[in-house]
Amino acid sequence: MLTTIGKLGRFSLLVGILLLVLFYFSDLSHDPEYSILLVGLITTITGVLLMRWGRVPTKPSGRFRIFRAFRKRAAGNDKSTQNTGGSNDPTDSQSEL
Repeated sequence: MLTTIGKLGRFSLLVGILLLVLFYFSDLSHDPEYSILLVGLITTITGVLLMRWGRVPTKPSGRFRIFRAFRKRAAGNDKSTQNTGGSNDPTDSQSEL
């Protein structure tokens, strides 16, 4: 889904590509117009940036939610098993016994 800024970006991308094609044909005629190339590149880059900036973020789908929950649970178990080893802290009361 695109917002108004995204639609403006799509339009400028289209204009930029048309200008680049126009430069290509002017280059084929052995009389290249480099100003068309410069304007086409700037317009194309601006269009891509506006399209990316104007995009509405998608909602996360519910796919793979079981795997995510399993991975989160497994990561929690790994952290708890790493801390069950003996403590090397000399101030710990259990390590002095």
